[in-house]
Amino acid sequence: MEFAVKEVNRRIGKYQNIFPGKKIGYAFINSCNQPLVVQSKILELLQKGVLQKDGTFTPISHKLVGWIGAYGSSISLAASQILSKFGYIQIAYASTAAVLSDRNEHPYFMRTCTPDDKQAKAMIKIIQTMQSNYIQVVYSEGTYGEGGRDAIRKEAQLAKICIRNEIVVKEGEVYYQILNKLRVNPSAKIVIMFLRSHVVDLVTSAINEKMDYGEFMFIGSEAWGYRPDQFQEKKKLVGSITLALRMAENDNFTSYLGDLNVYTNTHDPWLREYTEKKFDCYFNTSFDKTSENPCNENLRLTDAPSFKQEIWTPFALNAMLVLLSGTSDAFIELCGSGSPSLCDQFRLKPDTVRNRVLQQTFDIANDGNEIRMFDDNGDGNVGYRIYNIQRSPLDTNVLIYEQVGQSPLDEANFKLETETLVKPDGMVLPAVCPNTKACSECFPNENNTPNDVREISVDGNKTVTTVLGAFVGVLTLAVTILVGCILMMKRNRYPDDDTYLDATDPYLTPSDTNRDGNTVYQRSTDSPNNSADSGITVRDTNI
Repeated sequence: MEFAVKEVNRRIGKYQNIFPGKKIGYAFINSCNQPLVVQSKILELLQKGVLQKDGTFTPISHKLVGWIGAYGSSISLAASQILSKFGYIQIAYASTAAVLSDRNEHPYFMRTCTPDDKQAKAMIKIIQTMQSNYIQVVYSEGTYGEGGRDAIRKEAQLAKICIRNEIVVKEGEVYYQILNKLRVNPSAKIVIMFLRSHVVDLVTSAINEKMDYGEFMFIGSEAWGYRPDQFQEKKKLVGSITLALRMAENDNFTSYLGDLNVYTNTHDPWLREYTEKKFDCYFNTSFDKTSENPCNENLRLTDAPSFKQEIWTPFALNAMLVLLSGTSDAFIELCGSGSPSLCDQFRLKPDTVRNRVLQQTFDIANDGNEIRMFDDNGDGNVGYRIYNIQRSPLDTNVLIYEQVGQSPLDEANFKLETETLVKPDGMVLPAVCPNTKACSECFPNENNTPNDVREISVDGNKTVTTVLGAFVGVLTLAVTILVGCILMMKRNRYPDDDTYLDATDPYLTPSDTNRDGNTVYQRSTDSPNNSADSGITVRDTNI
């Protein structure tokens, strides 16, 4: 985002008419990934301004044209709850939760990424293409994961796909337990994952360590996305499918990073930490010196072995550029290009500002065609790429992300190349409900014969039906005769007289009393939870 502001301030090419004659500044807020923290800091910034080194505050609220962020949906949601009340435009770049599409609740929220309801449609289409209808869902606690789960529920119901199990993932829990919960329903071998980005590596590492090859097939949301570096050691996850939102990378940004001097650039508090992680080294002034390698003075970030523009970088860059371009148009319309500062009309007409931002067009695919950055609702206008984790044909010890399909926002052009799709080792698809009980629980209003049983009944023709009917008839007759014989024997053995109590006798009414002589009534609790999938009686005590 700093790079985007510097590009605009250079006033070269397409940026020369953005806030002409004005210099654009910026301020960053560290949310600490906590909703309450970001709300508190936003209010402080609006009420007091920017805290200076001498302890004083510099007011800036009268200069603010808009806000960029956040990364996570929970933080963007919390920020929008404050900013919408003040009429500020907010553009997120990686917050995909469907709840943020509600313009009644978030009238001035926009995003360059696509919301999760469209991603859910793509995931369900992938499952349908594999002719499966029996799945599980693993999701993070919070706005992002729960929103993804809800979107999957909706699309699965429309597609008649059974969600056999839903597993919530809480921050800091023992992630090995997730696999144990998945194993309760082994036939639901396709697992959709809606996990927060910083949890993906932890959860998949725990599963990879304990899981057997071919036990489950995972479909990861865009928060998992494209991460080849993090999955080189997770061989049991070969065959997993991920979705990723992709925009064209900005080559100028790569050059900008390469020219940064990590020793002299001190205003970015995260730059050195990023460098240490990329090069596995430490600076002399660093607190964390667990690495054995001191950082070289001539380090260039773009020379790191694993350097690649983070997948959300183009989304953040374009969020800043579209905000500045749109608010500049609104400024000229409402205040006039000659106005030395933001006028009252700019703040009093946020709908006009929003509409100007909404109409901006960019070449987001770097193919020479400019399209609108947002749809009419202010959501992102980018489709998904579908990746499959495979072994490299050149070296089977190396895992690669192979693109096997795409899911544009135009649903008619969905494509999944099943001939190039690699399944987990030893896995047999499709994943369908395994027995009548499981089918009836998922699809209560349909013919609930599982696929394998249904085929037998079709192939058995009338002979099977006739033989089965005759057998049932003989069995019924035998039971009737047996019951009659038993009743006759009992009548002969115990003649009917007044020696025995009848059913209305009070002594036949069972009662239990406590020490005070009061009657005690007790409800039967013998109702075990039977797992239709495994055929095992299960009581889940892990709450």
